[in-house]
Amino acid sequence: MDAIKQPWFKNSYYAALLTQQGKRRLVYDHGLPFRQLLADNMDDLMDRISQKKASLVVIDGGVGEGKTTLGVHLADYVNIKFGRNGPIDFRSSQMAMGGKDFGEKLLACHTEKFLVIIYDEAGDMDKKTTLSRFNRNLMRIFEMYRGFRILVILCLPRFYKLENELLDLGIWRMTIHCEDRSLQQGNFRVFDIEQTYYIKHHAVKIVVKPKCYDFGMSNFNGHFLDLPKERSDDLDKVSIAAKRKETKKTVYDVKGRVTVKEIASHFGVSLRWVRLKLRELQDREELDTVLFDRKKWYKKDVLDMIDELENNKD
Repeated sequence: MDAIKQPWFKNSYYAALLTQQGKRRLVYDHGLPFRQLLADNMDDLMDRISQKKASLVVIDGGVGEGKTTLGVHLADYVNIKFGRNGPIDFRSSQMAMGGKDFGEKLLACHTEKFLVIIYDEAGDMDKKTTLSRFNRNLMRIFEMYRGFRILVILCLPRFYKLENELLDLGIWRMTIHCEDRSLQQGNFRVFDIEQTYYIKHHAVKIVVKPKCYDFGMSNFNGHFLDLPKERSDDLDKVSIAAKRKETKKTVYDVKGRVTVKEIASHFGVSLRWVRLKLRELQDREELDTVLFDRKKWYKKDVLDMIDELENNKD
C-alpha cells in the first residue's frame, strides 16, 4: 500500500481503482496494475527522455495476449506520474493506429506537450510488401523527432520483424513479450537490448518462430491486470474500427492487381514457371505486392516486366 501514499498517487486514477476493487481486481496491492519493477524501468526511460534521447519500448505477443492493454497501462503511468494528464484518451493524439496515423499524431503530441504515445501497428507488419517501408518510415520518424521528448510504445505481433538499426542507434530500449494470458491476469517477460539482439538472431534461423524468445535471458518477468471494463470496451471499439478500416483498405488495394494463378493464365504457362520469373524479378528489385486472403497480389505492370524479362533473353 505504500506506493499509493506517494504525492503523485494521491487522489489519482490508481487510488480510485484501488477503492473500486470488487470481484474483479483492478490494481495490485502496491497500487499499480502491473509489476512495480516495470514501473521503475519506465522511470529510468523517462529520465532518458528528459535528456532528449529518442526512446522506444516494444511490446509484442500473440493475438489476445494483452500487448495493447499493457501498452495502455504504461502510457497511463507516464501520463499520471510525469505529465499530470490522467489516463490517455484512446481517441486522442496519444493513440495511433498504423504508420500514417503515427506520424501525424506524434507531431500533435509534441504540440500538445504529451510525453508518451502508443503506436499500434494495426496490420502494417502483416504485409510483406510494406515491411521494409514500415521500417524505413519508423527510422525517418525517429530521426526527425528525436528531440521531441516523447516516449514511444510500439505494440505489434512479432518484434523480430523490426530492423536492427533501431537497436544499433540505441533508440530501442526495452522489449516486453506478452504470453500465456489467463482470465485473471496477463504475463510478460522483459528483455534488454543485448538479449533482444540474441532473440532476433535466432528468430531468423529456427523453424518454430515463437520459440525464439527462449534464446534470450529475460531481465525480469511479471504480471499485469486488465483495464477497467469501461476502458477495456472503449479500447476494443477503437481497435476494431482501425482493423476494419485497414481491411477495407487492403480490399481496395488489391483492385487492379493479379495473383500468380492469373499471371499463369495470362501467359498460358505453369504456376512453377511464373514463380521462377517472379523470383528473377525479385532478385533485381522489390516487387510491389499486397498480401490478402492468403495470396500475394501483384501490380498489373508485373505482366510487362515479365514480358521485358523474356524479350531481353532473346
